[in-house]
Amino acid sequence: MTKPEVAKLLAVIMAAFPFSKLSDASSVIYERMLADLDYPAANAAVERLLATARMPPTIAEIRDATLTMQTGEVRPGGDAWGEVLAAIGRFGRGRVPGTDFRFKDPVTARCVTALGWRELCDSEMVTADRARFIELYDRLAAMVRRSQLSDHLPAAQRFRALQAGDVDRPVPLAQVINLLDVKTGDGEL
Repeated sequence: MTKPEVAKLLAVIMAAFPFSKLSDASSVIYERMLADLDYPAANAAVERLLATARMPPTIAEIRDATLTMQTGEVRPGGDAWGEVLAAIGRFGRGRVPGTDFRFKDPVTARCVTALGWRELCDSEMVTADRARFIELYDRLAAMVRRSQLSDHLPAAQRFRALQAGDVDRPVPLAQVINLLDVKTGDGEL
């Protein structure tokens, strides 16, 4: 998303919440933190947030709503457990996920691998298995979602490049305001 596109989103948000104030420094932070998002998806997400919010949306809310617009809601663990039970009924112990068939959802596949396909098939404690599976699924799904929300951020990309030895040390977000001339927008991050 370009700076003018972020400015459009912020103008809409400020018009919807006229008693809220957004400083120049806050605008710079929004620009930086939303730059990797697709404008049409972010625009739709902001409209959705404005329809349901009582306060101006935060950067995190905009990022989460944009990802939801693009990929859908996070699947509940109970739904994934239902898919596992259906696969157990259909394929049984003899056919192994990843070899003979695949789960559509990679998080489901990771959970089944962690808990053991044959163990799940042979278990007589379905209620306990269900609880363990749902707990693991919800944790892994949350980790995947956090990764989807943050892996494309410039600081995360620079950090990975720094770890690989490819770039100089990045500027911390806390120093952004000091480095930028927020009135003219001439600074580089």
